[in-house]
Amino acid sequence: MHIHFNNILRATALLLLAVASPEFCHAEEKENGAAIYQRTCVACHGEKGAGNLLLKSPPIAGLPEWYVTLQLGRFRDGHRGSHPEDIPGQQMAAIAKILKAEDIATLSLHVSGMQPIPPEPSDAGDREKGKVFFIENCAECHRFNATGEQAFRSPPLASFPAWYLRDQFGKFQNGQRGADEKDEDGTKMKIIACGGVTESDISDIIAYITSLAQE
Repeated sequence: MHIHFNNILRATALLLLAVASPEFCHAEEKENGAAIYQRTCVACHGEKGAGNLLLKSPPIAGLPEWYVTLQLGRFRDGHRGSHPEDIPGQQMAAIAKILKAEDIATLSLHVSGMQPIPPEPSDAGDREKGKVFFIENCAECHRFNATGEQAFRSPPLASFPAWYLRDQFGKFQNGQRGADEKDEDGTKMKIIACGGVTESDISDIIAYITSLAQE
């Protein structure tokens, strides 16, 4: 009986150590993130996070954890997705509002760990012209390889397909993004987008950015 009791104590101690270990907590966090993803994201962004053009949902697999957290927070707080004509943005805002802070953190970790899906290159513009424009106007924040910069809260543009880049640039131009004064980063992008950038310029920039994803 004494030996049996000691075995129980030993087993209990080992279980407590396992639960308290970082590896166990990390695995539990990932499992919860996958469950949240299935419940709130998979219908639009797909099982692999590849996105859906018809639903205007971008690919999100492999996006940086900090960026996913930041954008979900902006949707939740009404700094993004509040424009009446931005239907996909409103849908994202509605979803973000039902997520708790810990849900967002766990979900962001899960999304960042998904296998990235490089977008197809766009041949609708001149890559060399786009490179010049990008270096002069975008690289300071988004870096020369368009992978973004956490310090500037700038997204990794090379992760997104041509249709999404064009769609978002258009939203900055028409006020669907960047109009909220609390969205300082969006306001900066809106100023750039409305600074005489032509459709030809946009095509060139996108051709350059999507070429970087292949490299």
